[in-house]
Amino acid sequence: MCATYNGNNTYFGLHGLGFPSPLGWGLCAVRPAQGGGYPAPGYQYTLGSAPGGANLSRTNALGWAFSDAQRQGLWTKGQPGSFTADQIAVAAKLLYDNVVWGTPLPTLDAATQRALTTLRGLMNAATGITNPPTLALSLQGGGTTLQTTGTLIATVTAPGVSGGLAGIPITLSASGATFDQNHLATITLTTNTSGRVSAAFTTTSSTPSTVTATANAVLALPGLLFYGPTIIVPTAQIIASPRAPVAASQRLTLTASGAPTGTVQVQKNGDDTAYFPVSDAVFQVLDSSSAVVATLVTNGQGLSPVSDPLPVGTYTLHELTPPAGYDPASDQTFSIVANTLTALTVTPADGDAIRRASVTIEKLDALSHTVLAGAVYSITFDPTNTHQDNGATLTCTTDVTGRCSWSDLLPGNYLLREVTPPPNYQPNHVAHWIYVGPDEVHTYSYLDTPQFVTLSARKFNAETDQVIAHATYDLYVEDPTPPGPLPTPPADSEHFSGLTFMERGTTDESGHLTFTVRAGYAWCLREVSVPEPYVIDPALHCTGVLNAQVRHAPLALPEHPSLVHLDVRKFNATDPNQGVPGAYYALFVRDPFPSGYEPSPAPSNIEVPHGTTLWAVDATNAKGLLRFSVPSGSSWCVRELTAPPGYHLDLALHCTGVLTSSTPAAQLSVAVPELAFTGLPLTPIVLAVVFLAAGAICVVVAGRSRRGVRR
Repeated sequence: MCATYNGNNTYFGLHGLGFPSPLGWGLCAVRPAQGGGYPAPGYQYTLGSAPGGANLSRTNALGWAFSDAQRQGLWTKGQPGSFTADQIAVAAKLLYDNVVWGTPLPTLDAATQRALTTLRGLMNAATGITNPPTLALSLQGGGTTLQTTGTLIATVTAPGVSGGLAGIPITLSASGATFDQNHLATITLTTNTSGRVSAAFTTTSSTPSTVTATANAVLALPGLLFYGPTIIVPTAQIIASPRAPVAASQRLTLTASGAPTGTVQVQKNGDDTAYFPVSDAVFQVLDSSSAVVATLVTNGQGLSPVSDPLPVGTYTLHELTPPAGYDPASDQTFSIVANTLTALTVTPADGDAIRRASVTIEKLDALSHTVLAGAVYSITFDPTNTHQDNGATLTCTTDVTGRCSWSDLLPGNYLLREVTPPPNYQPNHVAHWIYVGPDEVHTYSYLDTPQFVTLSARKFNAETDQVIAHATYDLYVEDPTPPGPLPTPPADSEHFSGLTFMERGTTDESGHLTFTVRAGYAWCLREVSVPEPYVIDPALHCTGVLNAQVRHAPLALPEHPSLVHLDVRKFNATDPNQGVPGAYYALFVRDPFPSGYEPSPAPSNIEVPHGTTLWAVDATNAKGLLRFSVPSGSSWCVRELTAPPGYHLDLALHCTGVLTSSTPAAQLSVAVPELAFTGLPLTPIVLAVVFLAAGAICVVVAGRSRRGVRR
């Protein structure tokens, strides 16, 4: 823009190109409306001095603003959407006149005003600048060494400007590293109000390396240069020009020691190493992305080698292959610490335990193969695999199913023994070694022989203690019955609640009857048949529970013979209603002599008839009666030994037939009539044996007591 003011030429805007100034153009430098002719490059402008009277106190900052506008390309492109290059050119002239000559700023259109505001902001940012700005590059924290990460700091500062210059683009480059913000080797950042940019970076190698960092920037320069004409029109306008921005660069060489590393080693412990060593366990070390970064294999002592160096961080230990017989351990997380060996211990508590085994005992009766409860067994571990039972001992007792078990057993050798047999069974103290492996389930069956007791019964006459042979008895057991099949009871056996028939036996010639019975049960005998002159004993003869310590259980079976009452009536022959007292009679039994009795020697004054044996002697009572209780099954005879005073002696032998418990009562009485003494000679009198009417004399059969009956 050209103008004449008060007859003087002036110029608004930039003049050029073609001037020898650094940018090829300039501003009219003389006070407005006082300048000479229009400037032209052909006047061979040369560097000179400022016009007289010019205020140069702020031209350093103003020149830096114009130089930075050149860096930003504002002179040629303006700021699209905000102002044009022409508008910022006008704003530059107005700002120059205001700063150097104090010319008031006019009211401007909006775009030109925005251009003016931009230039004033740049100038204010450089207020106080005295010399060109500088670019600096450093490692945050100082020094030139790092591990694998660091932060570059670049600053633009200028003398006289506090805090540095803002808004300056700086391009940072790195070789051997990338910037964390864009993961590239180059990044461009703009300085903040402190004139600073920072960029974090990471080396591209985790091993020791060198990182070269570079900072590049274009920096505006402070101050204005003044040029004047030398030919043609020496009075033409002096022009003022900013300096051209300059490129600044800084280089920094850094030494990277590499990622901090540490190592790891695994110690594996087992709970059954005497049998199953913890060697050949394969462990993997996984990084945060689950990639395998190390593989470690344990030796015979469960120790792995030390891993190669691993970067500091968090890792996972994973057991890929456990030792034989073991379950794999659970994964565990650990940290690698710089310059440290991390020792990891893997124990059974981590899941890396030997797989357990189990043993079951099955106890059976050796005779019936039925199950037995109450057997106590022990199992003792051999922890050293040397067949020494010096480990833990466990016991178990068989239940109603005949079984007991141990689970969760360490695999290996065990000494198995029966501690206590079931009640009333023979002990088996033989111990033997067994071996169980991982996950194995073993069942061992054992047969125990029952213990027996000899139950002996003696059959004898309760009155004479004479033994009784050929008496038959049934043997019963109190419930519950012994194990095994039960015999079929004979058809004529009796049934009793709570008793079970087991066997039938007969007393021998010595009156003995023997049964071999199981210990642990109570037994009963009942008579089935008995020889004459005895009657069947209906009683149950029972024992208590016979345990194995008894060995022999005798049972007495006293027997009372079956008796009949033989009555003798002595009466006066002339008066049958008159009994004769005081007559002594001898009672003889016809042979054979009753079983179970012993004959007594006959007195010398008693004549024993042939074929008989003296049994008893007794006298009639006041009513002339005499009663003998005699065993059934024999024939009996009576003979008077002495007659009462006034009566003749009866020498006759009065005999019965065979008397039994079923003999009619009339045949069990002997009537003996007696003649009174008259002094006349007597002839033998045949005495009749009279059998009284039935009911005159009753037969009484002796019963038995039920001694020993457990009811």
